Amino acid sequence: MEYGGELFGLNSNRPFTGVDCQLPADWELYRSGRDALKAFARLADRRRVWMPALCCASMILPFTQNGYEVGFYRLRDDYSADMEDIRAKLNSGDVLLYMRYFGIRPFPDAFLEEQRRHGVLLLEDRTHDIWVSRADGDFRPDAAVASLRKWAALPEGGMLRTQLGSCPMKTDSRYGDMRLDAMEKKSRYLETDEEVLNTEAREEYRQAENSASPLVVLS
Repeated sequence: MEYGGELFGLNSNRPFTGVDCQLPADWELYRSGRDALKAFARLADRRRVWMPALCCASMILPFTQNGYEVGFYRLRDDYSADMEDIRAKLNSGDVLLYMRYFGIRPFPDAFLEEQRRHGVLLLEDRTHDIWVSRADGDFRPDAAVASLRKWAALPEGGMLRTQLGSCPMKTDSRYGDMRLDAMEKKSRYLETDEEVLNTEAREEYRQAENSASPLVVLS
C-alpha cells in the first residue's frame, strides 16, 4: 500500500483540471510552500519563530537557513494551542506561526490582536484550508503561506501573501521538470504495478529535492 505526499502521480493524458476557485491577486507564487516560507523569513528579518509542536522539517528549515532560532509551543488534544505555554514563551519581535488543523482555530482573535500590539509578527499557514474563503471581518495575520502540492497533483506550487514587501526569486525549471517526470512514472506504476517504475519515481523525487539549489533573491 502506498502512503505519503507523492501518492497519486500524474498522467499527462488525464491532466489535473484544478479546483473551481480563483486565487486572489495579492498572493505571490513560489516553487513550493518551503520556498514561500524562505521568502517570508527574509522579508520579516526577525530572529526567532514559534511553531506548533506538530509540523514537519520542511517548515523548520526555511527559518534555520535564514538565521532564525526555532521554538515550539504545545497543542491540546483538540489541536488548539496551549495558551499558557505560548504566553510564557512569546516576546516582542518574535514570529508566531499558526494554522487551523481540521478547521480548529488555534488562538482566539483577541489573543492574536494582543500579540500584534506587543510587537509579535503573525504568520498563518493556510495549507490546510486554502480553498476555504474567509469572511469579511475575519482576523488577518501579517502574512500567510500555503503549499498547493499538499492537495493537488502539481509538481510545484507555493504561495505567500503579505504586506511586508515582495521577495522575487531566481530559479530554473529543473525541479519542476524532474518532479513532473516522477509523477508520470508513479501514475504508470499505479496502473501497471511495475515496481521498477515506482523505484524510478522515488529516486527522481529524491534527486529533485537534492537538486533544488538555494533560492537567490533578485536585486
